[in-house]
Parts: sequence; C-alpha cells; structure tokens
Amino acid sequence: MFKNIQIARFFGVPIKLHWSFFLLLFLVLLHIMADLSGGLNFLIVVVLLFISVIAHELAHTLVARKFKIFTYDILLTPIGGMARIADIPTEPRAEIIIALAGPALSILLGLLTLPFLILSLNAMRTLAEAGIVFQSIVGIGALFSAINLMLGIFNLVPAFPMDGGRVLRAILARKLGLLKATRVAAFVGRVIAVVFFITGLLLSHWGLIIIAVFVYIVAGMEQRNVEYREMMRQLGLQGAPFPPAFLGMLRALGVKFTPEKIDESLRNSDVYEYRGQQIYFPDREDD
Repeated sequence: MFKNIQIARFFGVPIKLHWSFFLLLFLVLLHIMADLSGGLNFLIVVVLLFISVIAHELAHTLVARKFKIFTYDILLTPIGGMARIADIPTEPRAEIIIALAGPALSILLGLLTLPFLILSLNAMRTLAEAGIVFQSIVGIGALFSAINLMLGIFNLVPAFPMDGGRVLRAILARKLGLLKATRVAAFVGRVIAVVFFITGLLLSHWGLIIIAVFVYIVAGMEQRNVEYREMMRQLGLQGAPFPPAFLGMLRALGVKFTPEKIDESLRNSDVYEYRGQQIYFPDREDD
C-alpha cells in the first residue's frame, strides 16, 4: 500500500526512506510549530542522525562490495537504517568484517569530532542560557560526535540483528553452522530486546521501547529468512529465479524448519510436501 521513496544514490546504492519516516517529519513540524527554537534543535538532531546512519550503512555496503556481495539499497526508518544485502556472507570472517565496518566508521567519526564535544562541555552552561546550544558550530559538532559514538557503541550490543549480534552469529557459525548459529543469535537478541523493553517501561523511555520491539520482530524475520535459504539449499534450488510472490509464499509457511536430510527424489520433483503442506515449484531448467 505504502511505498518507500528513493531520495539519493551514493556509490551506486539507492538511499530510500521508509514511508513511516514521514511520521517523524510530521513530529518535527509539530515541534517547530509549538516551540520554534526547540523545534529547530530537534530538526538539527534528526538531520545529524540521518547523515550518521547513512554513513554507517554505507560502510557496511562498501565493505560488503569488497567481498562481492551486492546491496539492493539502504533503507532509512525512524529508528535507524539498514543496508539490504543480497546474500549472507558464506565465510564467518567476512560477516564479522562487514558487521564491524559500520560501528568502526561511526566511532571514527565520533572521535574525529570529539574536540567539539569537549569544547561544548566547557561552554554548555553559557550556551544553554542563551538557548543556542544546538545551533552553534561547536554545538552541532558536539552533537555529531555524541550521535556517532552512541551509534557505534550501541550497535556493538550482541542483540541480533544489530551489528554486534551479527558478529556473535559469525563466531558461533564456525562451530554450529549458519542455521544453528542464527537461531542462537536470534534467541539472544530476543532476550536482550525483552530487557530493553522492560528497562524502557521502567524509565518511561519510548525510544528504547520502540528499539526493543524492532529488534525482537526483526530477529525472528532474520531467522526465518535463514531457515528458508537453508531449505532451498537442501532442495538444490538456491538462487533459483522464482517470482517474489512465490518466494513470499515460502517465507509464510508458518513453521520452523529443521535441517533434517531432505530426500534426494525431491530434487527432481515439481511438488514438495513439507509437514503436511504442498509447495509447487514452477517449471525450471536443471543446471
């Protein structure tokens, strides 16, 4: 019903706004209408966060490109961004490097602008009394530093599918394999999401509550995606050019996939029965 909107393209990668992002812009407008100075401060924070998230996700994208992994686009939402890559790195080392690229750049940007943050701490009282703490060069630099340091450090939390969670999965995958490692990482991510949620309720911190819900939901989506890929791999259909609607139907099976050995006869069959459900595979050419 609602479509994402492309707003730019960097290094050949489309940058898109999720439709819900406009709810945030509407909130900014309300702030400006209610309090011009406070609203402008809020707008500056949103713009700096916007720039920081794009830089963070571009780091993932460009490093993934080094490992010959294609990125569809970078999608920006009110609670963050995501680089939507075409495939999961097959080597745990590659996934670790790609996952750490984003936090590494964010922390680097934060450290490069750290002098502004230090200067602002000294001048904060005067600037705050003047009501221009966020609207000075020093204040903007300080905000940019703080945002990037928080963005980099927070993403290292091992809550899958955040960057730290992807590093955790890559480490586990060395011994458990991708599927089991994803399940463990997703479980850890859900546990941390619950902790975030409870903490958010206790502190009345709505931002933390929203992040907790996002992490919990996306952890499950990532797990189902890997289960789907593993099922397709065992059927010998990995990379098959099926239409999106068909792939969506597979993802909507509603059952957990266990990697038991799939009968070899299924590889040449047009119908696959999985736990009582029949899946029809369209005509395809054998490799």
